[in-house]
Amino acid sequence: MFQGEQNQRKYFIEVLESKEYVLKDPPPGKNRLYFENSPYLKQHEDNPVDWWPWCKEAFEKAKKENKLILVSIGYSTCHWCHVMERESFSNPEIARLINENFVAIKIDREERPDLDRIFMMICEITIRNCGWPLNVILTPDGLPIFVATYLPPTTQRGILGLTDLIPKIKEIWEKEKDKIYQNGLKILDFITKINEEVPETKDKSKLSTKSIVELEQKAFFDLENSFDEEYGGFGSGAKFPNVPNLLFLLRYWKRTKNKKALLMVEKTLDSMHQGGIYDQIGGGFHRYTVDRAFLIPHFEKMLYDQAQLIDVYSEAYQITKKPEYKRVVDETFEYLLEELYDEKTSGFFSAQDAESEGEEGKYYLWTAEEIKNVIGDDLKSEIFMRHFGVSFSGNTPHFGNKNILHISANKDKIAQFYRKNKSEIEEIIEWGRKKLKEERKKRVPPFKDTKILTDWNSLLIYSLAKAGFILKNEKMIKTAENTAEFILSKMFDGENLYHCFKDGKVYTKGMLDDWAFLLQGLLELYLSTQKTKFLEISVEIAEKLIEKFYDESKSCFFMQEKENSDYVLSKIRDLYDLSTPSGNSVAIICLLKLYKITGKEKFKNLAESVLMSIIDYIENSSFGFGNTLCALDFLAGPTYEIVIVPPKHEINNSKTPKSVEPFFDKLRETYIPNKIVILYSERIKDLTFIKHIDISPQDDVRVYVCSEWICKAPSYTPEDMLMKIKE
Repeated sequence: MFQGEQNQRKYFIEVLESKEYVLKDPPPGKNRLYFENSPYLKQHEDNPVDWWPWCKEAFEKAKKENKLILVSIGYSTCHWCHVMERESFSNPEIARLINENFVAIKIDREERPDLDRIFMMICEITIRNCGWPLNVILTPDGLPIFVATYLPPTTQRGILGLTDLIPKIKEIWEKEKDKIYQNGLKILDFITKINEEVPETKDKSKLSTKSIVELEQKAFFDLENSFDEEYGGFGSGAKFPNVPNLLFLLRYWKRTKNKKALLMVEKTLDSMHQGGIYDQIGGGFHRYTVDRAFLIPHFEKMLYDQAQLIDVYSEAYQITKKPEYKRVVDETFEYLLEELYDEKTSGFFSAQDAESEGEEGKYYLWTAEEIKNVIGDDLKSEIFMRHFGVSFSGNTPHFGNKNILHISANKDKIAQFYRKNKSEIEEIIEWGRKKLKEERKKRVPPFKDTKILTDWNSLLIYSLAKAGFILKNEKMIKTAENTAEFILSKMFDGENLYHCFKDGKVYTKGMLDDWAFLLQGLLELYLSTQKTKFLEISVEIAEKLIEKFYDESKSCFFMQEKENSDYVLSKIRDLYDLSTPSGNSVAIICLLKLYKITGKEKFKNLAESVLMSIIDYIENSSFGFGNTLCALDFLAGPTYEIVIVPPKHEINNSKTPKSVEPFFDKLRETYIPNKIVILYSERIKDLTFIKHIDISPQDDVRVYVCSEWICKAPSYTPEDMLMKIKE
């Protein structure tokens, strides 16, 4: 049975990329990862393990020598990846065991998210408790037979150590090969079913407004049931931002005026920006917290989190007008410019590590004595420490007498306690923050991963363009434009988009998220700046996205290009909106928006076909589909197509005419998520949508509020425009 299966498939993994340089001898004391660009791989170039990068040659070696393959996946700012590197991969005895029994392959999950997704899927269907480092053992022809996350060097606390595990795997492989293959084939069949079987949904009524509204209500109840009423967020364990779910809840509030939906978002955002997950001194968010109170973070900072949190805080500010939400957006933007912005390229680096000097959180933690010494004045330091929950014995059991700064007492109560004006308290706190920030800069900073990724940069382009419009912040918008121009000029050659840029080199062919997220960013730049060049390139990118990634037989986008991509166990389809939105959900929203602008039925039909292939999954479990629910909300409508027509003497000005600014200002301050705003000009007059409107520019500003291309009488004031939207 096994032999027939193997002949039928030939190999379970077929790698196209050849890296001939891996056959060269690296310098003494180095392994083959010496030749790589990835900061994560280079963190392992000194290991005595004979590491290979992911390449054709590694698999050829495994087949030739009939060796098992160890695939180890992580990323450069991962705390437990560092621990395993120090404990195990730097250990000569463990390296000897690995080298004798395996062809060892190291993968940077951020460079190859497609490989990470497929191997993580194996983890999810076998051991379920998944994370990084992720370690998978394959047969010489690529069949998965074992998976684990962190592994200690020796057996401890019930976790089998590598010194015991490797000989045991060797023994089982030699004695029970057929059984191992049968188990591996079961995993393979399960993966294939998940990725390539599409529900037989033919009922198009599921995309009717009525059905979508019912599905949104069910999704709201699901989120409400898992909502943490005390601390915000979802669940009762480790807390992640879960931004797609928050964005959906804002849209659900807009549709239903359900106050609980908005309360859930505000409670979560308040807990985050007041908690330890937010860097109270330098701005920006850590990746997640290990507790339910958003207090104790794993300290790495990821670009994709900053991007999405800027997005949701700016939308929440638009609704609530809470000044602290605007402050969080501004501070996170400044953090990005100070720490992750590459002035040479205008791109943004990927992440900052959790560790400095080999100790997690050391850069961010403070003792009470340190704070007193930095601030100097006893009363000021007392006020500062009261506000940020600082204790002389430390404020968590995890870090001894060190403290995670978080807002534990609000300024009004402190002002009342000390009989001072609130403005005086604010001045003391801000002065203290600046003093600590200056002092912190003297510390050894966390490692910075300086590769530039198209998908994460594109998420930031989108959020900066949107937040810049809402907050009327030209610096944000200009930064987004500069980053977009960098990607288009250096990482896109007109046909191919590349995923990575490092030290002047582009590499790794772009995947679905790169194309979809870039499309989203460019389209938002058009809507924020009204520069038609961004609309034109958006349409071009959308056409190539469809050509390269859409599978008509499955009615969805796959992660890898249809042509000239590695085959790894199965075609890879990623539908879930988790730490980042899925490429499928982002593509859907963009295609629906482009349909509204261009009138191309192809875009709408394709978006609906993808939704039809996903909707059964959402009905079964909505938690991982926050951004897809936003797409469904857009489809359900009403959507508003708003055409602002300047006075005829101001049409085609290189800058937005001052006469139309009051109308844009009204839109900035009003939460209307499902809208398209177009500034009329000669360059867009031939769009199908524009042709539906009988536009004859006059001497004054006219605004046409339309829905499904049916327009109301023109408005002449911002107030009338808004009234027509609300009718």
